[in-house]
Amino acid sequence: MDPATRQEGPESILQAAARRPILDAATRRWFTVLAEDAGQEIVVGALGTRQGIIRGAPGEFQAYRESPYTKMAFNFSVEGRGPQRCVVTTETRVYCVGVELRKRFACYWRVIYPGSSIVRSMWLRAIRQRAEP
Repeated sequence: MDPATRQEGPESILQAAARRPILDAATRRWFTVLAEDAGQEIVVGALGTRQGIIRGAPGEFQAYRESPYTKMAFNFSVEGRGPQRCVVTTETRVYCVGVELRKRFACYWRVIYPGSSIVRSMWLRAIRQRAEP
């Protein structure tokens, strides 16, 4: 069984069930789909607040202003490269209110970036393996 699609233990953001879309695990608990251009791009996000990470409807994400907060979003974008080929990329964006919060988040990001990068690589590999015949 393929390690990118096998299910051992409970489903999580790092391990989606074999027959479910990979983002289902992420959007079920932590992230909200903010925008989607079917077959081209999907953008998901979450809010970091005093209460922790919270989900909400896309309009709530955009309108949220209760300080302090951090808005985190990432995407998966698909670019066609011919009839049987495409390139999938991902990008993360973070918006922090206030200089102090930006400094704290920068320290946090330096610590978690390697792990975040590994997770993204795992997701991209799983997407490729699910897409290939």
